[in-house]
Amino acid sequence: MTSSPLVSILMPLYNTETFIGEAIDSILNETYPHFELLICNDGSTDNSLEIAEKYAKKDSRVKLFNHTKNSGRVSKVIKFLEKQATGKYQIVSDSDDIVHPNRLQILVDAIESNPQASMVYGKVEAVSADLKTHKHFYKSPFSIFELFKGNYIPDGAYLMNRERYQSIGGINTDILWAEDYQLRLKLSLTGPIIYIPTDHPLYYYRFHDNNWTAKHHNMNEEDAFKNKLLSENIIDINKINATSLSYYEYACLMMISAHSHQSPKSALAINHGSWFSSIKKLRVMLASKKIISGGLSYHQCRKLEVFINQPMDSILSLIKSIQDHNPQEFTN
Repeated sequence: MTSSPLVSILMPLYNTETFIGEAIDSILNETYPHFELLICNDGSTDNSLEIAEKYAKKDSRVKLFNHTKNSGRVSKVIKFLEKQATGKYQIVSDSDDIVHPNRLQILVDAIESNPQASMVYGKVEAVSADLKTHKHFYKSPFSIFELFKGNYIPDGAYLMNRERYQSIGGINTDILWAEDYQLRLKLSLTGPIIYIPTDHPLYYYRFHDNNWTAKHHNMNEEDAFKNKLLSENIIDINKINATSLSYYEYACLMMISAHSHQSPKSALAINHGSWFSSIKKLRVMLASKKIISGGLSYHQCRKLEVFINQPMDSILSLIKSIQDHNPQEFTN
């Protein structure tokens, strides 16, 4: 790494007096020192604020903000903190979790080496509140297809390019559940998301009764923002050039393909132009395995292979074939 860019670490804080000290200590002990830790107390009724104040007085990298009244949504706190951030990159750390000392160093090295990436992330271990019991790992390589089917990237171990983040408007404060999931889906349309494999977890996610996501899971809301995302990013498959497929085009392809597999009725509801009929043709063309040459980058080809589990020549073939046939042949 030739530079040491500033990283903005955003930490919403609400009633985690049992864990906040340990969470801050783990961040201050990171080997990568070029960060600002922005903490916003959101109307805590315990001693969380007092504990955070002690750290802000000791280390100038810790900047503390206080909201006397609880905002009701963590996304509003993150939105506030992102306006205070000045770093090139941004990451969210929860006030009850622990980070590995090399977390930022590994993620910054990775994203600096991949300037086209909108986000990089690493392994997360879910553990019990006392950190003694292993629950499970989050360590899946990235796939837009799989991410659209369900969220599998938790907070804490993903570093975002703030320029890309700002280009999509940042976090959405209008939804109650999984605002971070929606954010990752939107980011995936702006540039590759890259998984960085490591022997050890970069982040330890405490799994306990007060976890926000588990308490507020809402499938109707998830379906609504997926439909909205697709409706806002519809492209005409018949206009795609198979020999110069853009990242944005292939990302859209993977999302609509995942959606048609997961929710065929919803896919019909967002049928703009020839989208749904073209997806049916995608399936037919996958089976035909016609081969043509094309100009996709190596990175895109590998991603396409992973996403649809077919050889890249078949993917190029199906895109070309869609252009050569009347999509109405495949409509219901």
